[in-house]
Amino acid sequence: MNTREDLRNFFLNFRETINKEDLIVKSKKIKKNFFRLKELNNCKNIMTYVSIDNEVLTMGIIKRLLTKDKHIFIPYIMPEKNKMEIKQIINPDRDIIPGANKIPEPVESLLKADFPPDIIDFVIVPGIVFSKSGYRIGYGHGYYEKFFSLIKKDIIKVALVFESLLVDNIPIEKDDIPVDIIISEERIIRNGSL
Repeated sequence: MNTREDLRNFFLNFRETINKEDLIVKSKKIKKNFFRLKELNNCKNIMTYVSIDNEVLTMGIIKRLLTKDKHIFIPYIMPEKNKMEIKQIINPDRDIIPGANKIPEPVESLLKADFPPDIIDFVIVPGIVFSKSGYRIGYGHGYYEKFFSLIKKDIIKVALVFESLLVDNIPIEKDDIPVDIIISEERIIRNGSL
């Protein structure tokens, strides 16, 4: 199991074995750790994924961030253009619908507004498996790597990951950019330091 594709498939299958009760309990612990981040205080424009399947649950985080007067942006994927844009949501219960491949996306009325990627100052990054040094294996489309090349280099990038999906090392590719902070149900790792 050496290739990224092998690891992606293995950990996707493994993630599906997490039962719903554990998923909820561990996601709540991750949420609690997330809101301990002092880095959140100085951020206004936050991009996050909307969880699906057995990803760390993000809806509670999104709703709480909105109560703290943060601007929340979610990805809008355009597979035909091999591109990802950001769209602002105000009310997640109303503003998000299932899109291609069940991936949550903004409702059509929100697609008209364009926002430059460089307004973002904090990103919650999805992934299937993360290394303790902050590298990830995502879903294999490269949208986030392209997006990272468009935002400021000092943007805080955070991974929410179950401890069981955190490994010592993964194969790294030349375009990979590590996250700055990893949050699991057990700990917070900053810049690869345990």
